[in-house]
Amino acid sequence: MDYKRVESLLSRYDSGQSTKEEEQELRLFFAKDDVPEHWTHYKMLFSFFEQERQTQSVKSFIPPQTRPLKSWISVAAAILCVGLFVQQYHAYTQQQQTREAYDQTVEILTLVGDQMTKGTAKLSYLKTFSETTNQFIKQ
Repeated sequence: MDYKRVESLLSRYDSGQSTKEEEQELRLFFAKDDVPEHWTHYKMLFSFFEQERQTQSVKSFIPPQTRPLKSWISVAAAILCVGLFVQQYHAYTQQQQTREAYDQTVEILTLVGDQMTKGTAKLSYLKTFSETTNQFIKQ
């Protein structure tokens, strides 16, 4: 192979613009023993690639079946937010019910107090009647 052609293919290979056919030509060229000394690092590179392509791993890779922690954290955060919202809403409604019960109790006690005041005023007439009746009975 012409060294100028190899030089051209190497520059395309280094820039990442080579095709598979051109890379195959380079593999074949560097598989020979008579490679110029200034390209020995390419020879080692291509021989390493060829050697690794032919080796097979004895272990098969099985990816772990774990779910990402990030998704579980977001689910937990969402549940926590909903739980806090429900708790706060429950506390708010309970406070509102307590306030309504207090207001109703105050209203009822005010009405009872007003009625007692009216009743007490009428009792003064009864007391006068009772005293007068007792004076007649004693005589």
